[in-house]
Amino acid sequence: TPEGYPWTEFQQMSAGEYFKGELFAEDYMSRADINKGLPVEQKSDVRIGVVAATLANPFFTTMNDAIIDQAEQYGYEISYVSYDQETSKMVGAIEDFVTQGVDAIILDPMDMNSAALACDNAADAGVVTIAVGQPMPSDSAVLTSIYPYYYGVAFENGCLVVERCFDDPETEIVAGYIMIVPTWHTWGCGYMAGMYYTRMEQLGTPVTKEEAMEKCYEYYLEFFEKGSVEIPEANIKMAGYNGEGGQNEATAMAAAEALIASIPDLNLLLPVN
Repeated sequence: TPEGYPWTEFQQMSAGEYFKGELFAEDYMSRADINKGLPVEQKSDVRIGVVAATLANPFFTTMNDAIIDQAEQYGYEISYVSYDQETSKMVGAIEDFVTQGVDAIILDPMDMNSAALACDNAADAGVVTIAVGQPMPSDSAVLTSIYPYYYGVAFENGCLVVERCFDDPETEIVAGYIMIVPTWHTWGCGYMAGMYYTRMEQLGTPVTKEEAMEKCYEYYLEFFEKGSVEIPEANIKMAGYNGEGGQNEATAMAAAEALIASIPDLNLLLPVN
């Protein structure tokens, strides 16, 4: 139960778009009474609609190929559509699959509020939705969310880049952050916390992981608001970000080149692409 779990102060914070993959108190709730559109009887001719965020990136095409391969092994009929990261097209694709009478929808959501409402409507129509790639709100009608521990991956990457590339704590880290879209905060928070955690250890003033996470959450808010932030105790400077990296090589390269041109002393790029 929530009462029986040893929540840290960090885990009492609002998760928002900053800590995807972390467990927070608000996520630890019973979902038993939520209508998820579950079937009342077993079916042999299952039809599944896949709503993909994009097919312009190898990551997503690989994920969609794996979904189709697994479904075919069970004899399920699969249809899929890409909404090209446009919210209106995502909602429309869900509505279309409901109208077509599919039994379940596999959704890679982007706009969580719009996705949650569309999934609620699907559940009311008796269609189950499984979210992949991104965590849906705990009070939404999705059956479950399947997604990586994004924050943890970014945290470990931040640790590794400091260990392997900045082993001299006297060397200032001057970093630029490339986001897919301007709301992609999870990786930035994780990168910063991992770098901070490792750099403080290098300097002989170690902190706990939770302390690094909480401290860098505050630093990240300032970074996103002002465009840069100094972290003097760790000799780190987050010098700028670009929120137009997108999910293909051309847009990512353009974002990287813009940061390199605008930050003369840049020595680290932190991409999410």
